[in-house]
Amino acid sequence: MLSADSRRTGPAPKLRDLLPGIRYDFNDVGGLDGKMATFASVDKPMLLLSGTKSPGFLKQAIRDLAGVLPRATHIEFDGLDHAGSWNTGRPELVAAALRDFFL
Repeated sequence: MLSADSRRTGPAPKLRDLLPGIRYDFNDVGGLDGKMATFASVDKPMLLLSGTKSPGFLKQAIRDLAGVLPRATHIEFDGLDHAGSWNTGRPELVAAALRDFFL
């Protein structure tokens, strides 16, 4: 995976450059396992973005989160995956959703 990623072109950072911080991400995510209900107290408007081509566990997690957050808006982009906001995805669709939410 690292070899294939190193040949990828474009402005997105290479996976190898992100590896040092990934362990912290996994630690935080792992620490929240089974604690989805704790987010029910977040009473601010939240925008949740996902794509139909994302891995199943991510799609399920964001749907679960949307069901817990009292003021969540969930937008699922058809045909996009976790990298939908990158230049390899459809950044204009993501930008439009962000603009609509914040304006």
